[in-house]
Amino acid sequence: MTPISLYDLHRQLRRVIALNFDEVLYISAEIVKINTSRGHWYIELAEKDEDGQQLKAKSTAIMWKNVYETLSKKYGSVLDDVLKPGVEIGFRAEVQYHEVYGLKLHIQSIDPTFTLGKESQRRIQIIQELKEKDLLDANAKQTLPGIIQDIAIISSPTAAGYADFSQTLKNSPFNIKYRTTLFQASMQGNNTESEVCEQIKRIQKKSNSFDLIVIIRGGGGSMDLRYFDNLAIAIQIAESSLPVWVGIGHATDQTIADMVANISCKTPTAVAQHIDEYNRQFLYQLDSAKTTISDISRVRLLDSHTELKQIRQELSFLSKSACDKKYNELHRYTEKLSNRVKMTLEKYSTDIEQKKQRLRDLHPAYILKRGFVALEQGDKRISRLSDFKLEENMDLTFSDGTLTLKPQNTSK
Repeated sequence: MTPISLYDLHRQLRRVIALNFDEVLYISAEIVKINTSRGHWYIELAEKDEDGQQLKAKSTAIMWKNVYETLSKKYGSVLDDVLKPGVEIGFRAEVQYHEVYGLKLHIQSIDPTFTLGKESQRRIQIIQELKEKDLLDANAKQTLPGIIQDIAIISSPTAAGYADFSQTLKNSPFNIKYRTTLFQASMQGNNTESEVCEQIKRIQKKSNSFDLIVIIRGGGGSMDLRYFDNLAIAIQIAESSLPVWVGIGHATDQTIADMVANISCKTPTAVAQHIDEYNRQFLYQLDSAKTTISDISRVRLLDSHTELKQIRQELSFLSKSACDKKYNELHRYTEKLSNRVKMTLEKYSTDIEQKKQRLRDLHPAYILKRGFVALEQGDKRISRLSDFKLEENMDLTFSDGTLTLKPQNTSK
């Protein structure tokens, strides 16, 4: 059997495709990758299963420079918003096959309404799922601290919005010192979901170190916001134990991330200004509290001074009254004591005089004057007859002298 050459095979395939696909087809596919060269657009397309995991088909498409320019004049910036990796587009194209370059889809027009409709439907489904999980306003219920100073920032370090945010905080008119930590993540593209979710989880592990999470990015096309119309990011924001403020750089569009955040601002600068304003209100409340405390303290001090003055006067009066009362009592007790002492002394004086008189009456000299005589023999006073000895000398003491008698000899 003679083999067919590869070229002949491709020529046959080219004829088959040309005969069967002789008209422009309306096709839908997801953009995987885009390259431009000399104004021409080279686009890799794919279709995945419903879970977005398995690849079902892929192809390449070309949009020539003249076609792009025509469509750009018709749709303006919307065209560039649609032509992004990860976006599903509806387009009209010719199916062509080349012996060297293979199958190619030559794009003739793009339908932005198809993409916008798909995005709108996807948003509605995500919002409904968040409502069913009761997560739509979960983060809005998180309590903000009294003052915000420690801030975890999820952004790209090269984003202009990050620089604007940092500079605005640095130039705070209220001289508030902020401590910020950057958690780097892609702000657009297919890595946005995984990186933003991972950084929120990292921050959650050390939530005690922060007062607030901010997610910020610079401007861009409307389709760039689709990366924040994301269920996984929305759930991470909603379930965060820290308040999450979002500023992703659009003045008119609202993403699902904006809807579930605690606070949503249009730009990173607006987020920084809102933080500053929040803290200004705290400082104002602090100043008001300080003034109130000062006024209350002054009134309390005046009241206390008046009260102390009254107490001092009352104490002075009471102490004087108490002293006067005690003085009068002491005076009465002194008089009573003096009278009692006087009476006691008079009584004892009388007793003493009586005793003195009695002692005088009992004195031997006084007794002798009354006619009594004291009889003594030796050194002994004789008061009983049985003690008298006739044979011994006796001394008779009178009031005016003593007489000694000697016994006469009684022998016969």
